[in-house]
Amino acid sequence: MTGADGDAAGRHLITLALAHVAAALDGGLTASTVGMTQSQARGLLMGLEVQERRMHALRLRLIGESVAHDRTVPSDDPRAGCDAGGVTRRRPAGVGTAAWMRTALKVSGARAGTEVRAATLLDPQDGDLRELGAALAAGDTSAEHVKVGCRVMARIRGTCGSPDGRSWRWR
Repeated sequence: MTGADGDAAGRHLITLALAHVAAALDGGLTASTVGMTQSQARGLLMGLEVQERRMHALRLRLIGESVAHDRTVPSDDPRAGCDAGGVTRRRPAGVGTAAWMRTALKVSGARAGTEVRAATLLDPQDGDLRELGAALAAGDTSAEHVKVGCRVMARIRGTCGSPDGRSWRWR
């Protein structure tokens, strides 16, 4: 993969970005704060807040990408599951990603479900709250605002427990 999606060694640009973030954090965590003024500390805290918001937007984008792959599990794949009569069926979108998040990322089931629904609603192409997603990616709004937006959408549509989030669609 080269060009817009990666480098000559085949590493995706997001992989490269994460490596740069890790290196920058290592530098920041080992740097001394001796001699820093309160104004400097507060300015850095403001900058850190914006970057945390942007990182959350990237996290939701990657969750959305994983959810999109959940939807592509073919009906003859054993991961799709079976109904009571033994007939294979498709797994509901997002269930695989939420379960994986609970196991691999060690997050609660509630957080995993909330983030899967948020990723679906904030999808940049067709999410009902894509403008909110863009504001999060720009660092202009917080994860708390996203949670409120998603809760409002759940109440509007009456699907608080929908595992796929797609039932919230109103277009």
